[in-house]
Amino acid sequence: MTLFPVTNTGPSGIAASPDGDVSFTQETVARITSAGVITEGKVVRGSGPFGITVAPNGDPWYTMMAANKIATLQLR
Repeated sequence: MTLFPVTNTGPSGIAASPDGDVSFTQETVARITSAGVITEGKVVRGSGPFGITVAPNGDPWYTMMAANKIATLQLR
């Protein structure tokens, strides 16, 4: 079992990458590999990441509801 890196939260959006990894939003934006390795990105605290899609190159794009913006996260 893999635990989420941020406590007391759960995913609010989820999207599969072309390589089979899964990106998701919670209090942060993160990716989990098929091996269960979680990589978290840094987002603006309190920006409210919510909703996510993945570009053909595998980079996740997500909304920041509280900031009224969209952003991408380059995890490679």
